[in-house]
Amino acid sequence: NMSIARNRLQGIEQLLITDPDELSSNVLMSCERDINQLSDIIEDQYVGFGILASLISVSQKQEEIQQTQNTIKGFEPMDKAMLRLEKKAESLRLQYMLIQQEKSTRKINVLTIIQAVFVPLTFIAGVYGMNFIHMPELEWKYAYLMIWLIFVGLAGGLLIYFYRKGWFD
Repeated sequence: NMSIARNRLQGIEQLLITDPDELSSNVLMSCERDINQLSDIIEDQYVGFGILASLISVSQKQEEIQQTQNTIKGFEPMDKAMLRLEKKAESLRLQYMLIQQEKSTRKINVLTIIQAVFVPLTFIAGVYGMNFIHMPELEWKYAYLMIWLIFVGLAGGLLIYFYRKGWFD
């Protein structure tokens, strides 16, 4: 069972490295839960054999006592190995969560850039969308073209600024 758990963790680790989108949190949580259950079983057996050894009477053969003590000592490395597997499973789960958090951060950055570009444009459109009789720009021959140039220049300038600051990385 330990080798199955170890192989399962190695498969998850490889998938996390090569293609984390194929991995789901349910797979990680299921693996971690199975490893914890296996660890609990081993720990219960370890404790049970310890109790059994303490109940062995003096009248039994020294060979049987020695065999029981050897069995108990065999559980110590298994217990340590399970602790390592538990830590590795938790580490993989944390790595997965960090990858998912990074994806969310990138999406939020894109939305922030879009908002930063369109808020000033919306303001300008709102100002020129007001119905006033005396707006000197309305009488200019190239006022419409000028407003479009301002829109495109402002949007382009903001995109270039964000690109140079590394927001698109």
